[in-house]
Amino acid sequence: MQSMTPLRGNAVECLEIVQTFVIPEARRLLATTDIESPASPTQWFWEFVHPRIRTLARPRFEGGFFGDAVEASFKEVNDAVKRLVRESTGREIDGAGLMTTAFSVQNPILRLTPLATETDHNVQKGYMQIFAGAMTGVRNPQAHGNLDPDSSSALHLICLASLLLRKLDERL
Repeated sequence: MQSMTPLRGNAVECLEIVQTFVIPEARRLLATTDIESPASPTQWFWEFVHPRIRTLARPRFEGGFFGDAVEASFKEVNDAVKRLVRESTGREIDGAGLMTTAFSVQNPILRLTPLATETDHNVQKGYMQIFAGAMTGVRNPQAHGNLDPDSSSALHLICLASLLLRKLDERL
């Protein structure tokens, strides 16, 4: 057991080593590795992102085209919902109207919950509003203007698009 322990000595000696070497070294590494930099997300970040969003957003993001990465992500969300609605109804709808129709609490085309309880209704309504709001507040301005979010904002928005696609994959 003694040979497996990286620090040798009694508790006081080990604490001194941690205080004099380990903590300063950890601070130095944190200061020099810029792990907080959203401009260079780790591989873990991209593995966390929905595969379809990752395929579209990552090359754009890594090329420095943050707005394009966001736009492509939300276009994919819109297209995914549009395909499902078209397959179910034959109707061609787009944007926020598509989302309110698709996830309607009263007559949903895409059901996210069993709609058996008040909580189920609240979840369905809440996601309907998030999907619709994302089209109105993120996709439309991005698609109709030359918006250029910084890398941090772009990553947050890519995460939102990823969440929405994951939620769509989980539907009933």
